[in-house]
Amino acid sequence: MLLYHTLLYLPAQLLGPAFQLLAAVVWTHWLSPSEYGVLALIIAAQELVFSLCLSWWSQYTTRYYAAHQEEGSTARFQPTENSVLLGSVLLQTLVASIALAFSDARLDLALIGATVLFTVSRSIATYLGERARASGRIAAYTLAQTTGPVIGCLIGFAAVLEGHATATAVLAGFALAQTLTLPLLWRMLGLGAALGLDRGILSIAIRYGAPLLGAGVISWASVNGLRVVVDLFNGAADVGLISVGWNLGQRAAVVAAMLVTAAAYPLAVRRAVTHSRGAALAQLAQAGALLLGVLAPIAVGLLIVNRTAVELLIGPEFQSITIAILPIAVLSGAIRNLRMHYADQTFLLCERSDIALMVCAIEAVLVVPLCIIGLLVKGLVGACLGCLAGHALAAVIIFILAVGRFRLPVPWAHFGRIALATLCMAGLLEGLPWTATRLGLLAEVAIGGLAYAVVIALLYWRELRNLQAAWLARSTAPAAN
Repeated sequence: MLLYHTLLYLPAQLLGPAFQLLAAVVWTHWLSPSEYGVLALIIAAQELVFSLCLSWWSQYTTRYYAAHQEEGSTARFQPTENSVLLGSVLLQTLVASIALAFSDARLDLALIGATVLFTVSRSIATYLGERARASGRIAAYTLAQTTGPVIGCLIGFAAVLEGHATATAVLAGFALAQTLTLPLLWRMLGLGAALGLDRGILSIAIRYGAPLLGAGVISWASVNGLRVVVDLFNGAADVGLISVGWNLGQRAAVVAAMLVTAAAYPLAVRRAVTHSRGAALAQLAQAGALLLGVLAPIAVGLLIVNRTAVELLIGPEFQSITIAILPIAVLSGAIRNLRMHYADQTFLLCERSDIALMVCAIEAVLVVPLCIIGLLVKGLVGACLGCLAGHALAAVIIFILAVGRFRLPVPWAHFGRIALATLCMAGLLEGLPWTATRLGLLAEVAIGGLAYAVVIALLYWRELRNLQAAWLARSTAPAAN
């Protein structure tokens, strides 16, 4: 069931992030460090605005929409949903404008307009994607996840090629694509135009979501605090320099995680509704094994090809600092995503959003001071090392809490097989000579991925045989009837 749903979500999890990674590389050739820094800060600010204005309702929807469907109470839910979204648009506009005023970007009407429209449209599209995921609407989820990044990147590329190599042009491209997608998503999800506030729903949403709002803001600081610290101490140009390696490493980990987690949490929630909490935690443990099975080879592979990939793909101004930062960012992202999509979700399943807030606070308390200390002692690389240390320490503490207090299962046998397959892949890549060309890099990545897949297939041959039998039985069942 988990693997089947994961495959259905795969196009959404690959296409949009692939274009975002492509854009992160291309902008290093077309934007100056200062413009890249402004772009990175505004994208980070949008994530903060979403956390402040809409994440509480998004978390409630993801956790409880299945229950509304089960109870037949979606007619009460929908007008409240529309009212919350309308109110969030007004609040997002205000907060985005304030955030932009506190930046050191050179403000003009075009940048302000592009920033506000980008922020609001991306936040609403993100929420509608989560709404689609909560209700199992895979086509709508795919549209929400792909249209903005893909079409937005293409519009941005066209604008830059026309001579507008600015953060404003890039943001406007994303904003236009996202805005055009919203009416279609609205119609696909059947949101309608009814407005109203159901006090019962709103009360539960606030009680459940308020701690998660705080958690989201604190979590934002754990990831984007690096950019804020560097901006305060060194300015936007250095933010641009570190953002390339940091974004690529973190994004690679997020993409790897979302390949398998888009379907995992909704399935665990449904298990909690239809079976028991223990069954839901067992489902979560299966997802954790699948998550590590994707994160481990991608992280180790990126560490091995780091220098070659950066020298071949990244703009000259950004290369030296990216070579130093990318491995740190990859490790940080892998550790953090394993914790977020495995251990953290234990607390959400158990309806302990207060502990989710505490978890994020622990991480932020560790990350931000260590980032500042690292920057003062070792410069930009030291700041990234401080973030990595904070993320690793927080993950250890949180896994101990999830496993010890909430009895989260740990699939050690699966972890062992994944580690063995990853070591075999790494040994092959390190043992063979590779040419430092784009074709050589492509061959190295392809052969490494193939080697990992072959070893995994050998280690899981029984499970794969059973999966094949189940798949064949499902496909032939209608004919048998």
